[in-house]
Order: sequence, then C-alpha cells, then structure tokens
Amino acid sequence: MIPLDSWQRLPSKAIWFGLLTSLAVAQQPVHSDVPVQAVPADYAIACAIHGSGDIDQVIPCAKFSEAQRCQHEADFPSNPTTLPAVLTVVNRSSEPIRFYWLDRSGTRALYASLPPGGHVSQQSHIGAHWLLSTRDDQCIAIFNAATMTIGIF
Repeated sequence: MIPLDSWQRLPSKAIWFGLLTSLAVAQQPVHSDVPVQAVPADYAIACAIHGSGDIDQVIPCAKFSEAQRCQHEADFPSNPTTLPAVLTVVNRSSEPIRFYWLDRSGTRALYASLPPGGHVSQQSHIGAHWLLSTRDDQCIAIFNAATMTIGIF
C-alpha cells in the first residue's frame, strides 16, 4: 500500500498508461499463420498484392490478418482517440493502389491514389482504420492506425 502522502511522487497518468500498455503488449502471446519473412528494413509490414511470396520473399498481403478483415469491412468503423499516429504507405507494386479512411460509420473516404512508386504519410489517431485497395476497389487489407510504414509490393 502506498502512503497517502506519497501520491505526489507517483508517475503521471500518461506514464502509467505507457507502462501498462507496454506490459499488455509484451505479455500477449504471438500466434500467427503468416510465415516469417525478411521484411525490408524500411517497413514495419511488407506484403505483395499478387504472387506466392516466392519472388523477392515478400509474403502475399492475402496471408495477413489485415487482409482477412476485408471480408468484414463493415466491422471496422473508425473510433479515433486523441492519441496521434502517422501511417505511411509506400506503393512498391507495379499498379496503382487506393488509400481510404473508414469513417465512424465504416464508409470508405478516399484520401489518396498512389501510383507505382508513390507514397503517403497520413496523420491519424489510434483507433482509426485505413483500407488499401486495388484500382478497381478490391480490398487489399484494413490496417489499424499506428506510427509505422507499410510497403506494398
């Protein structure tokens, strides 16, 4: 028990939140059906729109859980918090991709069309959801807003 006069020495709420979040993340078991890949150093996530993953050793996006979300797009409306994030998407593929925010009702709102070689760094907030699609609007994956870079090959 902490003495009542010691409360002033306790860390702030933000520090406690960071500590508790770190502990919760660190204690979550990692279960994945996605094979381990050598992700290019510039990307937190890298995946290929097409292919088996044999070429360039980049795993197809369809094998990631974020791609499985496409089957349930309506279940991912954004509910942004005040915690900021910057989500960067780099299109290393040979075809254009589209970058949508899923609004609070789960409706797509186009934020960018990325040509091959294009990229976007989008200011966002934790709790927001972002959808990547092909030019013909076939969902590639739905990502949680986070400060990270995603490479699409």
